[in-house]
Amino acid sequence: MKTFLVILASVLGLWAGPGGAEPQTMDIRQRVIRAPEMEVIRLLIDPQKTDAERLATLQKVVSEGRASVVSDISIAADEAGRVNVKNGEWAWMPSELDQEMDRLYMVPTSFQERFIGTSLEGRTQVWTEPTKTWKISADWNAHYSPRGPETVIWPTSWLNTYDHETHKPTGKVIHGWLDWRDTFEQRVITSLLLENGEPKILAIMPPGDQIWPGDRKGRWLDVFIVEARPLGQLQATTTVEKKERLVSPRAWLYGIALSSQETLALLQARQPKEDAALLQTLLARVEEGAARMILCAGSIQAHGQRQDVLSARWHEYPTEMPSIPSAWESRAVGTHLEMDDHALSLTQAVAVPARSEWKLAGDVPEAIMWQPRFRDFQLQTLDRLSPGTRLLSVLQVPNIMRGDGLLKDETLLVFCQREGSAWPEAPAPQAGYEANLLVVEIPASEEAQWQPVADAQETKRFQTLMERVQSGQVPLVAQAMLHLPGRTVGKLAMTEDYPTATEFDPPEPESPTRMRPTALETLPVGSRWEVGLDDENISAVQDPHLRLTHTFSHSTARPVEPGLKETLAIAASSKEDYPGAKHLLETWGEEGLKIIPDRVHCLGLRQPPGMDRDVRHIAFIQIRKLIP
Repeated sequence: MKTFLVILASVLGLWAGPGGAEPQTMDIRQRVIRAPEMEVIRLLIDPQKTDAERLATLQKVVSEGRASVVSDISIAADEAGRVNVKNGEWAWMPSELDQEMDRLYMVPTSFQERFIGTSLEGRTQVWTEPTKTWKISADWNAHYSPRGPETVIWPTSWLNTYDHETHKPTGKVIHGWLDWRDTFEQRVITSLLLENGEPKILAIMPPGDQIWPGDRKGRWLDVFIVEARPLGQLQATTTVEKKERLVSPRAWLYGIALSSQETLALLQARQPKEDAALLQTLLARVEEGAARMILCAGSIQAHGQRQDVLSARWHEYPTEMPSIPSAWESRAVGTHLEMDDHALSLTQAVAVPARSEWKLAGDVPEAIMWQPRFRDFQLQTLDRLSPGTRLLSVLQVPNIMRGDGLLKDETLLVFCQREGSAWPEAPAPQAGYEANLLVVEIPASEEAQWQPVADAQETKRFQTLMERVQSGQVPLVAQAMLHLPGRTVGKLAMTEDYPTATEFDPPEPESPTRMRPTALETLPVGSRWEVGLDDENISAVQDPHLRLTHTFSHSTARPVEPGLKETLAIAASSKEDYPGAKHLLETWGEEGLKIIPDRVHCLGLRQPPGMDRDVRHIAFIQIRKLIP
């Protein structure tokens, strides 16, 4: 690796003082403090605390040795210009390989540069406001690598080798291991307002290697802190024309996993206006060891701007001819949050990727191929995110994803805490909605009891069924809740991406028990829910119905990939029609369903595919209207 330090300030529109004096400058500084997760959350969760109080407590934790400063970078910049600073190393990493199959040599032929360290790009502008102290608006683009590349080994196998002199097949299999490398990245792209030289919390995120922590114990959060201090008398470069430029609220997201039974009981008793108290209750359960944190992330968000927070390990894996890799793809494993004034998108890895394995040769057991199975939670919704705390979503961990880093029976709850004032002249909060869906497993003998009934009877028998679920008499198969404003579409999912082979290199006559996949497809296995609401024409008198369009897909069994024996049999049949993995799922969906808010609607019964038990799945949906 090549170590370097590059500091560059490119300033546009420099302001010169009276008489052509030198332009006034400011010192821009960014620090990253890594501290225990719950200690940081306890600082954030109290809306009465100022950043100065939070950072004073955080600095005390550093001085006591329970937290550390992992990055500290600063630069002198003009108040009207751009800044660009880097501090770190370049890593030269291979990107392409020259393959000599018969010897299984893979020599790098092309390299790419990867920066490891801290970089900061930004543009600052000073604003003046009558009778107010100075303020600086800044566009911020910060990247931080928490560690160097991590080596990952991949099996490689060439099933049919040839003699270099006679050019005849040798009948030998060459097997080996290829070293490749993952990288780590944390970034925050946003706009913010700095005042009076006071430090401000820019963003919170887990370390980029939180999912694969290595030797580090416990859970941590990285706190990005920024400040701008004038070096001399600061002069304004422009005046404030729009008050929203002086508003810089923040949004923090919290994801907590709790047992599904306890979640159901909490939601039955929950009042939406008490979500802040509910979040406090769940955080106490985390500290007791009865629940666990899945995520905490967020940042400052300026009006009209999009914020982007990423903290992840970029996991590279072979795609084209994976047993002798010739092409690679990269996927972020960690936390990725994007937000603007009206929309939110979150992708969160819920566990380390699992692994699928293929046997490539019946006579050489060590000839294998690997592919990762990424396990993610996804949330997309449109929301104005007014100040306060609210529950955004609830999703039960699908049964087929339990184990391997996930507890047996969990439900993930995601809260959003909006801190700071609303945008000036922002529209008044409108009535929002919560879409709730539940799927329950009942004995097939009860099917006749669930024929369509009147609304009043539906509510009563639904409540009776929920009592049976809470007492453990019947299992809860799926539970989902999504917060939505009117006339919008949202998405909620927790899936494991199963790779399945759809094309193979057929066996050679001299090696009939060897064949390898050459093309793969991905099956998103788990639970996925897309919901669309339309309340444009709703009227308490004329038509109290919402229009609902939704699709809920739920996998009932893990996909079963055909093994080497099955694929050899297909190849021998000369059909070469490889079906891939068998994926069993049930789907509940309707388009333009008319539904009255706060009433329970039965979506019907299904006989779940692939079940060896004589059971039925029955689904319910309820749209709850929220009073602003």
